[in-house]
Amino acid sequence: MVGARSIASPTLDWLRDPKPARVLHVFKDACNLIAEDGEILSLVMPTIGDGPFNIILGPLEFSDHISAESAVSFDKGQIRIGALEIALTPAQVWQPRFDWESFRDRQDSLSLSAGALREVLVKVAPVDSFVQLIRSGESPVREIEAQILLSAQEPARFLLQGLLRGDEELCRASARKLAGLGAGLTPDGDDFMMGCILALWACWAGEGVEQAVNWVSLEAGPRTTPLAAAWLRAASRGECSVRWHDLLQAILIENEENIRSAARAIIQQGHTSGASALAGFTAVLTGEAQ
Repeated sequence: MVGARSIASPTLDWLRDPKPARVLHVFKDACNLIAEDGEILSLVMPTIGDGPFNIILGPLEFSDHISAESAVSFDKGQIRIGALEIALTPAQVWQPRFDWESFRDRQDSLSLSAGALREVLVKVAPVDSFVQLIRSGESPVREIEAQILLSAQEPARFLLQGLLRGDEELCRASARKLAGLGAGLTPDGDDFMMGCILALWACWAGEGVEQAVNWVSLEAGPRTTPLAAAWLRAASRGECSVRWHDLLQAILIENEENIRSAARAIIQQGHTSGASALAGFTAVLTGEAQ
């Protein structure tokens, strides 16, 4: 029996009336479950941290206990995956929705952070991420990556315009072209859109955001991977991971050292996922996408 240390509040709500689920991915430090309604539950190690649909467990290697064929069941405050039993209580409940209202009258803080974020991205982010959409000049990438970036340029630019203007047609058309664009469990096009959505929440201080961001997540969801769709749905509700909470708090207090540190932590998520999401966030703050 393994005990849960922390559970995201939306996941805890879902677990009160769970739907049948199966194993979607198994890694050393994470296991993603997908329910028949498309919701994702991520069992993760403390090194990954809290997220919108995460359950943090004590140290173990999931790949030693779980396979893609392992049966999943929920019963009386427990999750069973194959032979692994997980006790859900007592566990800390984590709130993934950021207090976006705290950005009211703090737009200067967002503007001041943009330069530091862009500088960290250009210096640290992998060149095959969507950082190329906010930097000047070209960096050497493989032909397939160059084609992906070329395909992303126009819809990324139109997405920014659509979100900032509240233009439904532009938002939906751009989301269709960016959804699923790139490789990995969460393609870079979806990561970029997620970052844009989070930036819009901050720029508008949580007011009047839902309609525009839902246009993006609803249009992209059926066209990308289940995990990317889950992250976009979470972002459209104003939810994000603890690493994004750290960045947003650092922006609010205008602590440049903490902003840079939090930005680097986000960039370290996945090979290009964190970098591409942060590129989308920064693009909204600066109003630029090459």
